[in-house]
Amino acid sequence: MSQEVEHRAGVELLPHWKNFLALLLFLSGVIFVVFLNEKGFLGERLYQLSPFRIQEVKIVSEWPLSVSEIKAWLPPLEGRSLVDISARDLVFNLEQRPWIEHVTVKKQFPDHLWIEIKTDRPRALSVVKGTAYFIDSRGNIIDKAR
Repeated sequence: MSQEVEHRAGVELLPHWKNFLALLLFLSGVIFVVFLNEKGFLGERLYQLSPFRIQEVKIVSEWPLSVSEIKAWLPPLEGRSLVDISARDLVFNLEQRPWIEHVTVKKQFPDHLWIEIKTDRPRALSVVKGTAYFIDSRGNIIDKAR
């Protein structure tokens, strides 16, 4: 008789444990989303403690682009995590600009980002409706002559 009571007690407790575990899992997910995501309370503090914060962005460029011109084209980088920066996106966005032929981005851990710019070399000048333009070796207009 005592075996039947224990067996029934085990069967009756099993659904309660499943509910308890499901609730515990749900609450763990809520805590993760609220407190540990990047924008959450604790997530922002953990993000600030990252050891890979960019302290210096070093830009090397050729004529006619100045470092200040290139910095103006970039998003704010100092203080961001090197891990979060997409070198591919930086290269793609910079190579859309006039004069830029090739971009190299290097991450130097723990806290430096290097950007090297190779510029197009003008091979000719073309005058269209009184305005002079620099032309590259492929015959493409680089920019207006300054």
